[in-house]
Amino acid sequence: MQGIYKAAQGMIYETMRIDIIANNLANADANGYKGSALQVTSTFDAELTQVLEEKMNVKPPSNISQNSELLVARYNIDFQQGPLKETNEIYDVGIAGRGFFGIQNVDGSTVFTRDGSFTTNDQGQLVNGQGLFVLDQSGQPIRIPNGVSELTIGADGRMFADDVEFSQLMLIDFEQNDPYPLGKVGGNLFEINDPNAQPIPLKATRGVSTIKQGFLESANVNVVHEMVNMIQTLRNFQGYQKTIQALDETVQLINDTAKQ
Repeated sequence: MQGIYKAAQGMIYETMRIDIIANNLANADANGYKGSALQVTSTFDAELTQVLEEKMNVKPPSNISQNSELLVARYNIDFQQGPLKETNEIYDVGIAGRGFFGIQNVDGSTVFTRDGSFTTNDQGQLVNGQGLFVLDQSGQPIRIPNGVSELTIGADGRMFADDVEFSQLMLIDFEQNDPYPLGKVGGNLFEINDPNAQPIPLKATRGVSTIKQGFLESANVNVVHEMVNMIQTLRNFQGYQKTIQALDETVQLINDTAKQ
């Protein structure tokens, strides 16, 4: 019964979609959070054909299977900018435009974020909300000089202690940005998921971004829109469930008729 398999597949995708929506709603108040969505991209047969042609230079037969086609789903991240809110905190910074801050992960690798809610640890180093080091342009942790009475951060990320420049925030972008070659790793952090992608300094984007001290970027999640999506997803799930029940009852009726 191909109908049962297709309806069951639809239920699986709706379950995946509701998990994504729930995660978006849970992070609606998180600074710099980027919402996700589920996209059903292609059939498995078409995906397999593309992989074989690209990697093995072999074209599989056109009729791989007579069964119901399995679809391929991917999680897409919406990197659209969220609204900037003023906090007047000196270590809070928001990006108006493209780009990401560089953060040193616990394993020493560089990850990226739009969440500019920074502070200092007891050694005077600039850290994010998880205590991870905020990096400068050379990839080194930023340390705030002792005894600073006034700290300012310029529109290009340069940092000044009492009008003396001492560091500059790592601000990067990617030539590939539709979509960005990034995946979520938790804590509002992203890692590069394309081995061919290389981060480039934000200045290479020719002034399309501005750093704003005393501001934070809000999540780009529309709560009302997500609630509507959740209701639609639940209704879709129920529809698939009723379809399976109807098909199952039909099979039972056919079996009962055959026995008579």
